Amino acid sequence: MGSAIAYMIGRYLGRPIVLYFGKYIGITGPRLDSANARFQKYESAVVVIGKFIAGIRILIPYLAGINRMRPILFFPLNILAAVVWAGTFLIAGRYIGKLFVHVWPFLKGHIVLSILLCLLLIALFVAFRIWEHRHQKRAEGDFKSPPENK
Repeated sequence: MGSAIAYMIGRYLGRPIVLYFGKYIGITGPRLDSANARFQKYESAVVVIGKFIAGIRILIPYLAGINRMRPILFFPLNILAAVVWAGTFLIAGRYIGKLFVHVWPFLKGHIVLSILLCLLLIALFVAFRIWEHRHQKRAEGDFKSPPENK
């Protein structure tokens, strides 16, 4: 139902409403233009594959509506993607649950070590993201600097 409502918002209220509310989550005109270009090029694949990408999954119905994707094509593809997405995570959850039953006795006996390992992995991930962001900003700064006049 959420995708159907988002499709209708995109189709009938269009780009201005997405940009107005999207500014709160980082959707800008150029970003929306880029997303529209990709959507128009790979319309059906984006609807199906986009369901598996966090963040993108939310925007796909709006893009489909804005780009006037035929409802007879969008709704069956969206339902197919939702069923495959839900099925994938249900099956993965079942097998992860079975694996967890075998791993839990070890984790239970080493709970402090397990928590420290998780915290270390989270800290490494955050440090990497900060490093990546700084590296990107530094590269953009070098790229955008005007040439020196002598």
